[in-house]
Amino acid sequence: MRRYKFLILAIFLFLLCPFKINAYDDLTKFKNLASNVTYDYTYEEKDGKVIFTIRFVNVNKELMIIDETHDKSYWGTDDGIINISGFEENKTYEFSVYGVTYGESVKFQQKKVHQIIPDTELTIYVTLPKYNQYYTDEVCVGNEEYELCNKWANHSLDHEEFVKQVQKYASLKEKKESIDSETQHFDYRYFLAEYSVLILTAISIVILIIVYLIQNSREKKNSFEGW
Repeated sequence: MRRYKFLILAIFLFLLCPFKINAYDDLTKFKNLASNVTYDYTYEEKDGKVIFTIRFVNVNKELMIIDETHDKSYWGTDDGIINISGFEENKTYEFSVYGVTYGESVKFQQKKVHQIIPDTELTIYVTLPKYNQYYTDEVCVGNEEYELCNKWANHSLDHEEFVKQVQKYASLKEKKESIDSETQHFDYRYFLAEYSVLILTAISIVILIIVYLIQNSREKKNSFEGW
């Protein structure tokens, strides 16, 4: 009797083995698909505010994305692209990517889902930058290189303090440009003032050498005439 039990158990394990292999292969496939999902984002400016749209790429029909923040689900598409709008600045959003298989049993968001595979979950965090609503202020005209005039400058200044900071920067920049201009224009005067002693000394030496050579030449000429 024991022999029959071992034989039945062996046959059962033998039949079960392919299912385990297939399940492992499917799990690996879905994990690989999920790991290929990437994202980027665009934005729209309106009335001093900005709204972001997050685009997910490589989300094929065997995957779904869940927006954990808003509890919404999105299915993979033929072109693998999903656009989700309505996200605010300076926040981090969490998304989960799952592998799915389809069947005839359950309807979910107008698609027939057989199984959502939890072991394939991949979490994606999307952090959106802080929007600087004052970057278009007239005080930034001509000062676009200043960090506070950057569209994505992360600061908590109110408008009055923002204007003061940019004006302070502009004033310092103007002074520096004025000094640089003056230095460039009067460089030769600085050179003459700094090295005047050396220049006069060099000129004096050259004059003395010339005088000496002229006198020496005349003396030689007179000595020849005396013969």
